[in-house]
Amino acid sequence: MEATKHKIKTKTYKSLDDSKCIDLVQRAYVEEGSDGQTARHYYYKLLGYKAVEFTSHKNSSKNAYAFVCRLLVKTRENGRLPWSAVIDPGRKRTSFSSWDLREYANAKMKSLIMLDFWRGQPQKVEIWVEKEAIAELVKNAVRSLRVPVCINKGYGSVTVVKDAAERYGNGKGWTLLYIGDFDPSGLDIDRALRDGLKKYGSRPNIVRVTLNQEDTISLIPMAGLSLKKTDSRYKRFVELYGPDQQGYEIDSLPAHILRQKIMEKLNLYMDVDVFKKVVELEDAIDVQLKKQLSGTLNDIVAELLEKGVPDSTLPLIEQHRYLLPKSEFNEQDYEDEEDEDEDEEDED
Repeated sequence: MEATKHKIKTKTYKSLDDSKCIDLVQRAYVEEGSDGQTARHYYYKLLGYKAVEFTSHKNSSKNAYAFVCRLLVKTRENGRLPWSAVIDPGRKRTSFSSWDLREYANAKMKSLIMLDFWRGQPQKVEIWVEKEAIAELVKNAVRSLRVPVCINKGYGSVTVVKDAAERYGNGKGWTLLYIGDFDPSGLDIDRALRDGLKKYGSRPNIVRVTLNQEDTISLIPMAGLSLKKTDSRYKRFVELYGPDQQGYEIDSLPAHILRQKIMEKLNLYMDVDVFKKVVELEDAIDVQLKKQLSGTLNDIVAELLEKGVPDSTLPLIEQHRYLLPKSEFNEQDYEDEEDEDEDEEDED
């Protein structure tokens, strides 16, 4: 009987051994400030380290990316990397915040007031990003500055553009900072956004933060995109940047450089000294309100937990089930109280 021959799979890409690749993934995580990144971002980092390389096989880049995804799973499962190190912005779960009564009172005493930091600035600023994949990174970079971040997902829909035009009015005093891919369509999106807003009578200042041609100089050629010559925007791209210029995804730019570029642009449109003083004003008001409210809120909480909420039809035990922290609610405590009441009745 002839032995069955097993076809040996040909590796379509080059890579260092898994252990070395995992070491480099850990390095990439630390280099980017230990913030969560997309799998594609780590893929570009490993390409930059030359830990992964393409071959002439037609599926080389696809299979190399699949290898990196498997590697990221393995690295987190064995504890070499926290699960939060890799994010998947495209898949989200809808959830709702909830508090027990004391948590609610504390929350009310914490964020009591939020001033519009940008009201007294030379310009009001929004950041627009082409991809949802980098939106979380951008949001985290500007969270303390309270800069809105809009996710465009390619060319903006008429609905999104019209809403923006109504928000900006004629556009005076507004600056949009745009972040997108460096390829024929990615570079055309800001043009389309400008034309769309103009159609509805809004002409804000639109500034491209990145990717620009000068940003691509430091990016590795292997991370470049294969541009479609059939794309109607390809000819214009070649006219502007030359036939040898590669396209790049925004994900290929190191996260710390992206954060740096965002802050450099923001500093052009804000008075930092005024901004700091407004932050101090908000903090001072917050302190004063906490002083006035902390005692009152704590007294109210204590009374409600002791006597129950007057307008509620739930028995006290059921109220406590929802109002107390889980660690403090013990149903047995209420059963003991009921037993004591019964004993007292028997004695009578």
